[in-house]
Amino acid sequence: MITVFIFVRIPGLNLPYHQDENAWLSHGSWAHLGGSGHPPLGEIIYLITSKTVGYYHFRVTPFVFGILNLIVLFLFVRYRFGFKEAAWSALFFSISFFNVLASLMVDTDGQFLPAFFLLSVFSFYKW
Repeated sequence: MITVFIFVRIPGLNLPYHQDENAWLSHGSWAHLGGSGHPPLGEIIYLITSKTVGYYHFRVTPFVFGILNLIVLFLFVRYRFGFKEAAWSALFFSISFFNVLASLMVDTDGQFLPAFFLLSVFSFYKW
């Protein structure tokens, strides 16, 4: 399922930024931290992104969080329901239009929030 997830999104990693995605480029320095109106966690994550992969590869961050979401979703569904259900969930998650869009959009709502939600639900059920 990870290969489907990756191959569906690879062409979109080099798309040019549009509208308010350009504003995230300003988060490449500590000077802008807290002054943009975006959540601090998102600012810190994109600050780390700018230092590791550069200003023009911010789409890598939601892509990596999308892979994390896929893995946690698969593990959670397998834990609760079984392998076959987990495989189907991961497949539908990988090809869902809104998930493809969210895993390529430079923002905090698309992949960051679901990652923390999935981690908290999985932790709750494991506990």
